[in-house]
Order: sequence, then structure tokens, then C-alpha cells
Amino acid sequence: SWPKGAQAQLAAIRDLLAGNEGTWNVDMVAGRFTHAHKATVRLHLDTLEMLGLLVSYGEGEERQWTAKGMVQ
Repeated sequence: SWPKGAQAQLAAIRDLLAGNEGTWNVDMVAGRFTHAHKATVRLHLDTLEMLGLLVSYGEGEERQWTAKGMVQ
């Protein structure tokens, strides 16, 4: 389920992407958590990228993220 609080949500997304290879879009990430709002997931993905933990590819609805250590 979707954790309460931004810090726990950020950690959950970070752990999800770090523990799984490949790229993830907002829909894929939000689909892994019950009651996750796509707008919040997008904000957290952007935040994790700004912190240097994720890398993104593409633009708009096509944008996808991967954990920085998973870049192929």
C-alpha cells in the first residue's frame, strides 16, 4: 500500500526502482501502490531525480525513470 507521508513515499519509490531493472513510467510506479496518486508519484520521481538517485528518459507522458545504478 501507499505509505503515509512524503518521506516514506519517496523511500518506497526509491526502493522499488533500485530493486527492479528497467525503466518505469508514472503509471507503472503508481500501479504498484494502492491509493497512490499519479501527480504525487510524478513529483516524487522528479524529486528523486533532482537528488541524483534516478535518471529519466523521454518527455511528457513518455518519460521514464530508472535507478541511477541501473543505467544500461
